[in-house]
Amino acid sequence: MLIRPFITSTVARGKKGKTMSAPPPPRYSEQSVQIQDEMVNRHQQLNETEAGQTLYKALQKLLEDQEDANRKLRELAGRQDNELLVQQLNARNAELEEKIRQTKRQISKLRIRWLQQLSRFLRMSVLPFPSNLFLILPLSGDDRS
Repeated sequence: MLIRPFITSTVARGKKGKTMSAPPPPRYSEQSVQIQDEMVNRHQQLNETEAGQTLYKALQKLLEDQEDANRKLRELAGRQDNELLVQQLNARNAELEEKIRQTKRQISKLRIRWLQQLSRFLRMSVLPFPSNLFLILPLSGDDRS
């Protein structure tokens, strides 16, 4: 989470000694406030937030496109008679395969594990325990029954 310092000084001296006001504080979008709320107040991990789920879907689409391009490159290389061109296509194919591996790693980091899903379900479905309710149990050595 990036926190930008807020400039407290409202007056600065510019060229020729004229006073200038400081730039206004940055405006944060609704999405940045939402992700902060989800991660801080709701105690969600990045992959559980709406932004994380949107990123996950975008990475899935990117992976699909990369794999499609990779398949087309292999087909094109298989149809060529020029050995130099085949080598260049194979080199490009190897680069694309590395990008595919990187995308898969990023996707696996954003994937919501089944244990996270269970935890989220339990957090949402269980009523909070009343904080003013105390349960008093007798000590094991206490035989006043």
